[in-house]
Amino acid sequence: MIKSPDEMRKLQSDMTQTTQLAMQKTLDGFRRLAEVNMQAARDSLEQSAEQINALLAAKDVSTVTQLVTTFAQPSADKFTAYAQAVTAVARDTQSELASLVQQQIAKGNAQFAATIEEMARNTPAGSEGAMALIKQAMATANANYEQLNQSMRQMVETGTAAAESATGKRKR
Repeated sequence: MIKSPDEMRKLQSDMTQTTQLAMQKTLDGFRRLAEVNMQAARDSLEQSAEQINALLAAKDVSTVTQLVTTFAQPSADKFTAYAQAVTAVARDTQSELASLVQQQIAKGNAQFAATIEEMARNTPAGSEGAMALIKQAMATANANYEQLNQSMRQMVETGTAAAESATGKRKR
């Protein structure tokens, strides 16, 4: 429960810091994604230059035909590596932001619990049953949140494992 202007300023300062941290983590994710894309572009340019040089060095039509056929085949390994790098950046950024959100939820729950306790101390006699009901509802809501959070984490882990398994790159 906010009791003074100083507490309000502290709350606003904390919220501003949290927002800045979330923005920083998001921008870091974009930076890492840009690095992955820049590396993919460099690799593509290098490969194109090598292919052009190989075509220019060809002495006959059959060599040119063979080179063009070879170059036309998609590189599944390169695409898979790129997709995994993008997925890793997205997964890491999501994980960092989820951790930040979980910290904020825990902090909010603690503040709410403190408010309920403060309210319980100031309630008139005979309202203990109502306060017990409020506390029980809060405990149930927290337990449900934890269960949902655990289920979501398991779902993400299962999805990640399935994606890694599908690409043949599952970590063991």
